[in-house]
Amino acid sequence: MQAIGRAFIKHPIIGNVIIYGSLYTGSEAFQQFMTKKVLIPEGEEPQPIDKGIITRYAIMGTCVFPHTLYHAYKYLDSKFVGPSLPMALRKLAIDALVITPVNLTIFYTGRKCVLGSRQSYQLQIFGATISSRIRRVLPDRLGVNSLLVQKARLPEESYLVGYLNGL
Repeated sequence: MQAIGRAFIKHPIIGNVIIYGSLYTGSEAFQQFMTKKVLIPEGEEPQPIDKGIITRYAIMGTCVFPHTLYHAYKYLDSKFVGPSLPMALRKLAIDALVITPVNLTIFYTGRKCVLGSRQSYQLQIFGATISSRIRRVLPDRLGVNSLLVQKARLPEESYLVGYLNGL
């Protein structure tokens, strides 16, 4: 185990590829298994697992996300050096306001390419990472105009990304 830990420290990008690839691929495989084999409505036949989609998710999980996150955090560590609270808060703010929206854009654009379908997407006007549950409560709690929190509907052909309908 120590040899594996030393290898990950010596070659962090390989560790990221292994971890992100297995998490990304495993979560899609598990999701398909549960929805197509286990949690099927009574009277319906189990559907086959779509290995093509799992393969495309594996490509995203091993070739895209490990590299973008590795270089983003490496850049943050080089520009904002030190363990102080103000430095940590700067890193946190940049992570939340820059890196996360970029990764969400990559994720949903990649998901659209992976699925290859014409699913309709929605762009949130008020905060890219606010879930639909929070979005319903937010205007009341903060006194924010509810029009700011409404979702703007995009055409099906649009590659602008946000959240899928129903999330």
